Amino acid sequence: MVGHVSRLLTLGAGFDKELTGRENILLGGAFLGLDDTVTRQLLPSIIEYAELGEFIEAPMRTYSSGMRARLGFAIATSVDPDILLLDEVLATGDANFREKSKARVIEIVGAAKAVVLVTHDMNWVTEYCNRAILIEKGLMVMEGEPADVVEMHRVHTEEARVRATEAATKAGVDPRIVQIR
Repeated sequence: MVGHVSRLLTLGAGFDKELTGRENILLGGAFLGLDDTVTRQLLPSIIEYAELGEFIEAPMRTYSSGMRARLGFAIATSVDPDILLLDEVLATGDANFREKSKARVIEIVGAAKAVVLVTHDMNWVTEYCNRAILIEKGLMVMEGEPADVVEMHRVHTEEARVRATEAATKAGVDPRIVQIR
């Protein structure tokens, strides 16, 4: 049996900036492989969840990144996916919407669904994940308990900071302006 996968990987991915929010919901439903009838049935709940008010009738080009994120999240999670892929999008929007999106993710997980979260926010990892993977430069470094993976990330980040500072100092560059990658 094939499950339904929904993804929210890039803010505004697939949105047409000239279409209204309402029209982009219909477009988003098509991208998710939903029948137009199903998307139209979901339309009121998506609009309500996104909390965009009258802006739902405005062209996407007038939306802030937070508004696009709200609409994208509302569309992606409206289909009750078996697997939800999220990539660094939950840090967008105001505090109330961030809490609302966290609650929705917890609801999906609680319904025995899978959420794959790509994030640099270690609080999300320790608070909401039951397994974690640390990937550095495209390679899996560690897989395991979230707290252990977060600690490894912290140690590696500090080691990288020390190396960058030392290299900058040797090169005669002010280490305060060095960016760690």
